[in-house]
Amino acid sequence: MKVNGTDETSEVTQEVIEVRKFATTPAMIRFDQKINPSREYQSCGYTIGIDLPCYVEEIEQGFDKAKEFVLAKSRELFKKNEEVLGKLVEMKRSAEGR
Repeated sequence: MKVNGTDETSEVTQEVIEVRKFATTPAMIRFDQKINPSREYQSCGYTIGIDLPCYVEEIEQGFDKAKEFVLAKSRELFKKNEEVLGKLVEMKRSAEGR
């Protein structure tokens, strides 16, 4: 694969995922979490969510799986979001001459 339109190449690995076919129309579990921290009237937020198809008999398991996924992703993004929020506050203070 060419990198950024250059002649450099890089190895590309593809992850194989299992695709589940449903015999009937599946139930859908939706789980999302909105994070919107603010400091000094500056905010930087995001919403992470997942729609997970499953059979009706699997709703409890599916909900737990969806929740674990969203919470894990939220933890991953939280630090980056805090960095961005810190930069927004710095920019605001700089603009105010503080």
